[in-house]
Amino acid sequence: MSYEIVNGDARQFTIPYLKVALCLSYFNGPKVDAWARQHRLWLKQRHEQDGVPMTDKSLWDDFELLFRTAYTDQDAKLTAFQKLSELRMQGSDIDSYIADFDRLIDEARYSKFDMGVMIKFKEGLQPSLLREILLHNVPAPQTLTDWKQKARERQTVYKALKNARLHRGGPTDLQKKWAQN
Repeated sequence: MSYEIVNGDARQFTIPYLKVALCLSYFNGPKVDAWARQHRLWLKQRHEQDGVPMTDKSLWDDFELLFRTAYTDQDAKLTAFQKLSELRMQGSDIDSYIADFDRLIDEARYSKFDMGVMIKFKEGLQPSLLREILLHNVPAPQTLTDWKQKARERQTVYKALKNARLHRGGPTDLQKKWAQN
């Protein structure tokens, strides 16, 4: 698609037959060679034997459908759901967690406005970060967008405190005293 965007006015992208042929030329490797060879023959047959003109848009549309049918993960939504269930923020990397979370909710075809999606996001946060967000935001964030923003803000504060050597790794003396009582 990127190649097509950059070269959209090139002849091989304005003529569907050439567009399919070019795309098939990029299929290389033991897992796709037979499929590509079969579909090069299919393309040639559609034009030469069936009389489909090189300019017929159906050549690309049919090819795209054949490709998606052959190479689409039939269980993509279920796979994304399973990965989303297992997704946890690693260390202090909130940006990677949010990027992975967003990609998986798209793959699972969930709406970012669903309450369950927001709950799933909170479950994957580091417990200490979740605690900080809840302690420093009254009322608590109400949307997934708000949760992402507050998570990034609190993580930035954590990193700034850590860099200034003002962050303590464990409970404070006051917290220890409360725990004893």
